[in-house]
Amino acid sequence: MKTITRKIAMLLAVILTVGSTAGCGSSTVGDYATTVVATYGDEKIYLDEANFWLRYQQWMNEAYYWDLYTYFGYDNMWTAEYDEDTTMADYFKENVMAQILQTRILLDHAEDYEIELTDDQKTEVSDHVTEFLETYPLFMNQTDATEEQMVEWMEMNATANLVAQAVKDAAEISISDEDCQQYSIEYILVEEEEETTEEETTEEETSADESAEAETEEDSSTAATGEELAQQVYEMAEDGFEFSDIEATLGATSSTERYLVTGEESTDITYTTSAEMEAGEIQMVQEEGTGWYIIKKTNDLDEDATEEMREELTEEAEDEAFNEVYAEWAEDAPTFKVKEKIWAQVEITDKIYEEETEEETSEEETAEDESDESETYAEETGAEEIGAEETTAEDTSAEETSAAE
Repeated sequence: MKTITRKIAMLLAVILTVGSTAGCGSSTVGDYATTVVATYGDEKIYLDEANFWLRYQQWMNEAYYWDLYTYFGYDNMWTAEYDEDTTMADYFKENVMAQILQTRILLDHAEDYEIELTDDQKTEVSDHVTEFLETYPLFMNQTDATEEQMVEWMEMNATANLVAQAVKDAAEISISDEDCQQYSIEYILVEEEEETTEEETTEEETSADESAEAETEEDSSTAATGEELAQQVYEMAEDGFEFSDIEATLGATSSTERYLVTGEESTDITYTTSAEMEAGEIQMVQEEGTGWYIIKKTNDLDEDATEEMREELTEEAEDEAFNEVYAEWAEDAPTFKVKEKIWAQVEITDKIYEEETEEETSEEETAEDESDESETYAEETGAEEIGAEETTAEDTSAEETSAAE
């Protein structure tokens, strides 16, 4: 298996903070509960745990992304390439082992940060498992794990996540205003008219002559192109029209962009022009070979964009800090060995995700209604007690027969 410690920061399932992100799988392995698929030092890791995480991630990813892959022409998302030498199926199998290893290493350092799940957090994990199984009851066909085992493994995962977050918090990352403050612009690009050859011009003139009788006079504003259209856009912007209204009226596409207030290194004409503008100012500038840009500086400081950038940079810095600490822990951790021949027998081949059909749901509801009616009838007539007595008599008779034999 390739290096399984790569892509460290995002391997855990993050049960306590966000929803999970998660074929027919096949295997010739026997009892998953007693088959060792990996070892972490002296600890044995059994196939039922590894298979659960594999099917859990497979199921959830198929639920979210199968149709997207189909849209892009894949009959089976698991045969798609993750990179040059790896399919999506291979990557997911590798990722599961990396997650299992990472969980163990982080759990080894839980005491360093006094991390232990509270009762409320344990309840949250348990509720997550219950809700998952209620939402996807057919998932149980893909694993021999019990609900109790799922809760145990997800509690381990949740604890590992808390350790990872504690490491990030300890880094005390602070992003300066200079690194994240941004301003915004709106702009419309009116492209230069393409030059036509003499042959193309002749063909266009001939075509125009043939259809002249059927044509109506076009409105001058929609017929304008090139610099003439750019001037119309500029004048409407100067008159206070919103860029979306200009787009609708003249058919010119409007766009938005954000740039750092200080320290920006962009050479785009939209930046070099807008950096010197005042908030609310509008300018038209030509870029040779491209066209005319009509630019409006929306503000001097976009607070929403600035906070988004601050959060993004903070997350990147925290991930980097975590990776540095984790790399040290991984180097000193017990040896992790995957039994490749065993793990190779567990495959992701086809889609396993299934939604309950309306017919199945209707049958379940009907069964529940009949059960409720039976219980009500039993309570009203005493049939339940009679049935219990008859069952006891039958059991007694069976025991007597068995003893006689």
